Amino acid sequence: TVSTAPEETTAATTEEPVETTLPPITMTVPLLLPQDIELPAEYLVEIYQDGGLIFRETVAKSQGTLTLTITGRGTVELDVYIDGSYWKKQTVALE
Repeated sequence: TVSTAPEETTAATTEEPVETTLPPITMTVPLLLPQDIELPAEYLVEIYQDGGLIFRETVAKSQGTLTLTITGRGTVELDVYIDGSYWKKQTVALE
């Protein structure tokens, strides 16, 4: 009797795209502080990045600018509060 060799079977491989998560980017961003005459000499500054608190300190109005180090990727939004009141939104592109 003649036997035939088993047929080679190849498993069909379907490669699913691998999602690559790019590492976050860290940047230093200047934030100009309000200089309104009616503000006290020192005030509480709270900054939220995409809803999470990233900065909360009492700063001197005379400081003029805060230097923030933020981490993320793409466009992030910073919501700034002065003494508990919403002051402004700052959008930063982290690319």
